[in-house]
Amino acid sequence: MVKSIGKNFFINNLDYENQIKSAADDFGHRTAREQAANIQQELYRLDRNVNVWLLAEVLVLDLPEPAQG
Repeated sequence: MVKSIGKNFFINNLDYENQIKSAADDFGHRTAREQAANIQQELYRLDRNVNVWLLAEVLVLDLPEPAQG
């Protein structure tokens, strides 16, 4: 999310630098923010003892797809 708005930040594992930049370019700030909010909501649900497998499936199915090309 930080990378998608053009800010420089320290990457702990430099092996993933290209993948992070690519994802930031593909999805943009709005999508990154929406996905962070979705994850936060699912963490809240985990605290309420929802079915973990169902929660994980919903999270994965709601992930945006990268642009082809």
